[in-house]
Amino acid sequence: MNYLWCELKLCGLHVTILKNNTMAGRSPYVETIRGFAILLVVAGHVIGDSVSGGMKAADDSFWRYLYFNIDKLQMPLFTIISGWVYAIRPLTEMGNFRQFVSQKAQRLLIPMLAVAFVYYLIKAVMPGEASEPLNRIWTLLIVPYNVYWFLPSLFWLFVVCALLDIFKCMDKFVHLMIFLITSAFLYRYQSMIIPDSIPNYFSFKGAIYLLPFFLIGIGMQRFKELFSNKYVMTALLCSFVVCMILVQLVWFQVIGNGYSEHERNSWLGICTGLASVALFYNNRVKLSSFVWIGSFAYSIYLFHSIIKGISQSVLLKLGVHSDWIIFVCGFTAGVLLSILADKILSRWKITGYIFLGKPIKKG
Repeated sequence: MNYLWCELKLCGLHVTILKNNTMAGRSPYVETIRGFAILLVVAGHVIGDSVSGGMKAADDSFWRYLYFNIDKLQMPLFTIISGWVYAIRPLTEMGNFRQFVSQKAQRLLIPMLAVAFVYYLIKAVMPGEASEPLNRIWTLLIVPYNVYWFLPSLFWLFVVCALLDIFKCMDKFVHLMIFLITSAFLYRYQSMIIPDSIPNYFSFKGAIYLLPFFLIGIGMQRFKELFSNKYVMTALLCSFVVCMILVQLVWFQVIGNGYSEHERNSWLGICTGLASVALFYNNRVKLSSFVWIGSFAYSIYLFHSIIKGISQSVLLKLGVHSDWIIFVCGFTAGVLLSILADKILSRWKITGYIFLGKPIKKG
């Protein structure tokens, strides 16, 4: 998406004019946060979620500490933005439901399967312990692969929230808060309700994880007068600061009872993710570079994992073992080459449709 923000000062007022109708209704401040969020996602995946993934950083290293902090924000923040954008044009009529679902499937599920298929093939032909068995590639149809769990999870969130909106279940703030609190409890105690032995079919567990953050994103857009109230803003910002302080205290084992406090579904993890909504209405930073990166956020999410994996493998074969070099190269390549992939694939309608979910327009 190519667009330009123009700023004018008229009669003492600071006015922002959007020059592209496709971005109408969005805020440059939110787009800045979107760019920041996708950079957090890439950084987190370059580091890896455990000592056996990504950079294979040790549990007591700086990189593991960095991932621990990033993990509390990356997917919650990205999902909050998704909920905020959905609420700009929510679905309100059952007659449009089939078209809505079809569009979301085209945008999310087709690219997810295409890119995951390519990634799986690359892993299958790569020698070593990370190699995937080729005869299991069919499982991509029912169980999400690698980082691509987010896309079917997001698809289910759109479907569920669209149905709730059709039946006017979230028109009132109280009703939305009931769904939000219920979803937070469902995620917190998911393992008690849904046995771990049940596979994550169609990423339904991921949808349970993301639902509270998607709902608060909807609330932030739908009830913006409440969220922009200075007292609510202050309370949210203070909550976020307190949560981040507690995250540091948990990491350094000042409080907490071990690794269980580090998990996403701890109350600290949930509250930190929800409190990050404060970054929206308290943020007045508008960086054109982040807005530009944010416009490619979807493409970066799709391709960065493949690119950073190849980058890390090449560096290791060249004998490079410096964590800083591996991180910088993987991070930079994951962002910039993903944008390049978007530019190349967008040149043809069929590749844009399959790998980016772009509609094939007639005429």
